[in-house]
Amino acid sequence: IHQLQAGSTIRLLAAPVPRSGLERMREILQELVAQARLALVVLGDRNGVVLVRCSNPHSRDIQRVDFNKLAALAAAQMSMVQIFGKALNEEGEFTCIFQEGERNNLFIYQINQEHILTVLAERKALVGLVRIYASAAVKDLKNILEP
Repeated sequence: IHQLQAGSTIRLLAAPVPRSGLERMREILQELVAQARLALVVLGDRNGVVLVRCSNPHSRDIQRVDFNKLAALAAAQMSMVQIFGKALNEEGEFTCIFQEGERNNLFIYQINQEHILTVLAERKALVGLVRIYASAAVKDLKNILEP
C-alpha cells in the first residue's frame, strides 16, 4: 500500500494530553490514513470536541466535511449506542456504524468513555482492511489515553 502525505490539525483541551501524547496520536492517525486509504480520521471527545484530525489532502471526500460537525455527530451516535447498551444490560466496547455507514465507508469507534474515533474511508478502500488498521489504531490510542 502506497504511503499518502497526510495533513493534520491538533486542538489542545482544557485538560490537555501531554504534548508527546498528542504527537504520538497524530502519528498513529497519519499511519492509519496512509495504510487504510482513508479520506480522514477524527479523534474527538464525548462532547464532540475535535482533539486530533488527520486527512488525505488528495481525497475529494474531505472537501465537503465539517470536522466539528462530524465529531459532534459521532459523539451523539456513540452516546445513543451506550444508552441502548445499558438498557439491554450490555457492557463493553462499542463500534457504531451510521445507518448505511458501511456502504459509505463511515465508521465510529469508542476508544474509552471519553474518546471517539471517526473514520471515513475512500470509496475504493476495502472495508476489511479499514477495520483491521482501525482496530490496531484504537488499541494504540487507548494505550496513550489511559493513565
